[in-house]
Amino acid sequence: MTRARSTIARSCVALLLATLPALPSHAQPASIAATPDQTKQIRQFMNEGAAKFASGDWEGARLAYLEAWLIKQHPAVAANMAAAEMKLGRYREAAEHLKYSLKHVPLVQTDKRDAVEGQLNECLAHLAPLTIKTNVGGAVVTVDTLRVGRSPLPDAVLVDPGTHKLQAFAEGYAAYTQEFSVKAGQALSVSVELQPNTKEKLVLPVAESSNAPRSTLDSGSSNSHVRTWTIVGGSVATAVALGIGVAFRLKSNSDENGAKSLQTQLASGTSANLAPCSGPSRPALCDSLSEKLAAFDRDRDLSTGAFIASGILGTATLVTALVWPTHGTEPAQTSHAVRLAPFSVGLTPGMRLSVEF
Repeated sequence: MTRARSTIARSCVALLLATLPALPSHAQPASIAATPDQTKQIRQFMNEGAAKFASGDWEGARLAYLEAWLIKQHPAVAANMAAAEMKLGRYREAAEHLKYSLKHVPLVQTDKRDAVEGQLNECLAHLAPLTIKTNVGGAVVTVDTLRVGRSPLPDAVLVDPGTHKLQAFAEGYAAYTQEFSVKAGQALSVSVELQPNTKEKLVLPVAESSNAPRSTLDSGSSNSHVRTWTIVGGSVATAVALGIGVAFRLKSNSDENGAKSLQTQLASGTSANLAPCSGPSRPALCDSLSEKLAAFDRDRDLSTGAFIASGILGTATLVTALVWPTHGTEPAQTSHAVRLAPFSVGLTPGMRLSVEF
């Protein structure tokens, strides 16, 4: 079986590499068809990728094919890049590239379509298709903070085996979050029921203190001060972490939009500085694209870390407010509460935590 799969991958590389100049009308609209110079550079990157693939340098092959993909999105490039991604175990990315290739290879080229379908079936065996249905049209759906589209989603979302977080957001509705776990080859269907956002604050009462009189010098006074400052400090730290998460999430969205714009310029050839993305003549657009992609990954990781930190801090603060003993530490007729209220910045949800003493 392993030998057969390897044969399919090698044959796919050879067959689709030969079709590169033969499919211009299926790869991109005629208005942004590859120029002769671009086609020459694509062939160079494809040959470089094929050589590295044959030598077992899967990552080097993937990067070479990626350079060709940035110049022009073509089914031959997509299929060859997928072959390298499969060797690296990046089955989800490979499946997306194979679906693109299969969509654009003509039906009459059955041998090439069979090779692509064979690779795609192998990828799907390592993934889990997730069918998502929502009760609200136009809701933004994300899986592990990656936006997968707006409902209704026409196709199943492919995810790697393991635990994932599904979220959905819509104007006028409370944010929806659900965690799920899947195994390779397991199909899962999720129904998302968004609830109208009433904007009512959630009040969590804390046990009232004892009405017994106390001395300002007794041990209860010290305990009360420690409890108060612990809750206040935890609330401030939660707000700061949440603010950092929102800021970096907005910045990562900006980085992503910038990268897409640069990719469009490189693919369309509208830039006056267009040149191959390699060698000494590498244009500034390619460097800018690399910087944008690196900034996107960094800012998204920082945002996710900050959100996780805010969740941990907020939970710890809430638990402290609920379970810290208050008997004999508060004056009569005094109550305090922890209030949670939802809010969002753009499509980034959050919770506002306030404490009353």
